[in-house]
Amino acid sequence: IIENNGYSMGTSQERSSAHPSKGLAARADAYGMEWDQINGEDLYEVRARTQVAIDRAHRDCRPTVLEIDTYRYKGHSVADANAEKYRTKEEIQRQMNEHDPLTRWKDQLISEGHVTEDSFKAMMKEAGEEAEAAAQFAQQSPFPDESEILDDVYWEVDHQTEAGRTGRHFFH
Repeated sequence: IIENNGYSMGTSQERSSAHPSKGLAARADAYGMEWDQINGEDLYEVRARTQVAIDRAHRDCRPTVLEIDTYRYKGHSVADANAEKYRTKEEIQRQMNEHDPLTRWKDQLISEGHVTEDSFKAMMKEAGEEAEAAAQFAQQSPFPDESEILDDVYWEVDHQTEAGRTGRHFFH
């Protein structure tokens, strides 16, 4: 997954890329990989198109490069903590007002009659409490044993097969 916020530190992708309109995920073509570019402001689109990649991985054992376009409200690091050096306050505020994914999702749920303003606030409060409880659980949990470092991370390779010997698991 590429989280593309359009900037590399303080340099915009428009200024730094030879082909900014193609996006970054298109580079997967050179490796014979599927790819998709997704509007990160639309939670339904993110979910639906991510599911396509998940299904492909399960069905075909093939990777997908997903580029999710988003916006970075703050600097990338201490070196560019003041994002106003390369963006205006108005641009940042406009992005917050008009393109915030949660606000857009809330507005869509309300307009479709799924929630009210009050029930959405209650849902977000409950989700925040659940996230906080999960974070506390993680912080209070012991680190896993070193012997588990590769568990659930990499596919177990059968070195007796051609794919296992050559590393060509994905490119048929």
